[in-house]
Amino acid sequence: MSLSNQPKAFDYQAAGPGPVVQVFTASGVWKKPPGVNIVRICAWGGGGGGGGGIRNTGASASAGGSGGGGGAKVSMTLPASILPCNVLVTVGTGGSGGAGVTTSVCGNDGGGGGTSSFGCYVAAYGGGRGYKGTSSTSSNSGGGGGGTAGQGNAGGTSTSRGGIPSSLNYWGSATNDNNRNNINGGGAGGSDIGSGGNAEWGGGAGGGVESGKCAYGGGSSIYGGAGGGAGAGLNSSTTWYTGGTGGATNSYTAGATGSFPVTAGRSGVDGVQSVVTLSGSGGGGGNGNYGANAVGGNGGAGGLYGGGGGGGGSVRDTSSGGRGGNGGQGGQGAVIVTSW
Repeated sequence: MSLSNQPKAFDYQAAGPGPVVQVFTASGVWKKPPGVNIVRICAWGGGGGGGGGIRNTGASASAGGSGGGGGAKVSMTLPASILPCNVLVTVGTGGSGGAGVTTSVCGNDGGGGGTSSFGCYVAAYGGGRGYKGTSSTSSNSGGGGGGTAGQGNAGGTSTSRGGIPSSLNYWGSATNDNNRNNINGGGAGGSDIGSGGNAEWGGGAGGGVESGKCAYGGGSSIYGGAGGGAGAGLNSSTTWYTGGTGGATNSYTAGATGSFPVTAGRSGVDGVQSVVTLSGSGGGGGNGNYGANAVGGNGGAGGLYGGGGGGGGSVRDTSSGGRGGNGGQGGQGAVIVTSW
């Protein structure tokens, strides 16, 4: 049958008013618009903050702060008839960046990202905090990415698990290069000897850092917030490194590992918001530094929504004026409700 005999086959006409979009970047109350039939909720957990760097006064190697994990993204469509007239909306804040310190004592941990929720119907969990810079020879992991059912674990001196759904032995566990990645709603795992894991709807993990060696890139996420890159440290001589690159959104490839720097003490690049997913990329890690009154690079802030903050760079300074770089602030979460 020709199209001329089907004049109304594709002759659709929308009935009623257009969709009502309500964007919550702070906690509040959603009020159901009159006459709507369908409600779609998108929620992002807050990104974890990056760890702060140290000022090392000795000749030992040092590590910068590790990156914060990205927040998860959750999308759900519900019939309006099952929802009450008023629903409490909670927006998770981005984790604070850990402050850099002026001593050889460890830096400060970042803060974990908060959970965003739409009543009891939808929840998106935040990324784990980045770990503090150290003057020891330990290797430190970035914060785990947030999941659709649990927050990412904090970064530390061993691997960090992604937020559930994840596994002790696979998918977001970070026990080896294959297992740190995750799919579906699980958060990615953070490695202490490599880049943060990648995720699908969960958040990417923050980049880990090896003392006196590499600062790794943050993990990416196809739909959720990406992890922050690790801050750089120094080896046992006078060589400093660049921070790891923050992870990307709409991607399943982790950010780049840092190398020998062009500019000592340079701050990491702030994350940005994707126009495709509205999720945030991770902030870059700060560069290391060396010399009198040396200051480490600050970690870049995580992008909106839910990007993890980058770690602060560490320095070696035998004078009294040096300071490790501050960790980057995690990107805040959000809840967007569309009704029609």
